[in-house]
Amino acid sequence: MSPLTFNDIAHKITAGGVDSWGVAACVAACAGRLLPEFERFSRRRLVEQRQSMPIGELLNYIWVCVVSRRVDREGALAALRSCEEQIPDESAADVVGCPYAEDAAAAVAYCLRFLLSAERQDAVWAAQRAYEATDNYVIRQFNIDASSVDGEREVLGSPTVQRELGRQLRDLLEVEAIGGDLGKYGPTCTMLRDRAAKEAASVFT
Repeated sequence: MSPLTFNDIAHKITAGGVDSWGVAACVAACAGRLLPEFERFSRRRLVEQRQSMPIGELLNYIWVCVVSRRVDREGALAALRSCEEQIPDESAADVVGCPYAEDAAAAVAYCLRFLLSAERQDAVWAAQRAYEATDNYVIRQFNIDASSVDGEREVLGSPTVQRELGRQLRDLLEVEAIGGDLGKYGPTCTMLRDRAAKEAASVFT
């Protein structure tokens, strides 16, 4: 059986089988799995940045919008501005031992952009940040030359990358399975949110 690729995820997001709110729930789950990486960075950085709302609270705001299937445009724009102000420089995050903090904050930003735009490419980019974080983790952890065909294949086939891609596809399929049943939609979103928080501990393993 061929390994999953991110193209499989991108196609599922853009194909239209999952409605926009369902897609928003799935990419919020991606951001939720990465959130501890940014929170760890926040604890370690030497200079506290001014911020109107911590990234974790911004993700909670996203979930409120997703569950209610409503977006206050002004509120979402303010949340996006706050989020973008907090996205760290990748090298600065690396210096304090949190190389995936930038991916974590950017994933939240792309979720907010998707709420505002309904452009599925924004959702793809949110999910891609979670995938790329695991991809880069494997490259760094095992010192793999990903520029070679064999190296690229090794990274893609690693348990870490396949686990994240599998979780993304699973979430999309679960949301797709409820169809237009709004009675199941809220509980499914809550399940995705809570499960993502638990799975965050095993993203980089």
